[in-house]
Amino acid sequence: MKLTKQKNNRFSFKQWSRGFSLPELAIAIGIAGVALMSTVGLMPSLMDSERDSGLKSAMPQLTSQVIGELRSANFPTSFPVVQERLFTASCEPTTATAVGEAAPIYRCDVVITQVPSTAALPTQSGGVPSVGNNSCLVRLDFTYYAEARIAPTTSAIQPDPNAKIVYATLSL
Repeated sequence: MKLTKQKNNRFSFKQWSRGFSLPELAIAIGIAGVALMSTVGLMPSLMDSERDSGLKSAMPQLTSQVIGELRSANFPTSFPVVQERLFTASCEPTTATAVGEAAPIYRCDVVITQVPSTAALPTQSGGVPSVGNNSCLVRLDFTYYAEARIAPTTSAIQPDPNAKIVYATLSL
């Protein structure tokens, strides 16, 4: 709108009769395009960051669930003991037959072995404490499958090229 002065010293508003020019429109579209392309360019890295943070926040919960189950179980009499546990994306225990087609899951391979003999360790000043026969070494291998596929004949997880592997070794 344009403010104009009339003959009787009063002001009146007149509307502009033209819109934006073609160069102004081209510049505005260019600026919007650059902003949109930079936002779209950040999306893959943001998605990877979100997935990794979800994986990192799930690991303590899954580890405590598995360790709690192992502490409540009977002590193994023979070694090594190998077990597999499956968890849904919400960290709930599941089985291979309950996993749907292309569902995200966590697989935990539990390997329980004897603690190495203290006789095999070099003696240091102060000595090596003996852990006795009531201890074992537990290795937890966590694998995250973004799209786990279950083989219909064997109910086993088919290999996934996008699987992320996280290891944790604990002694109980």
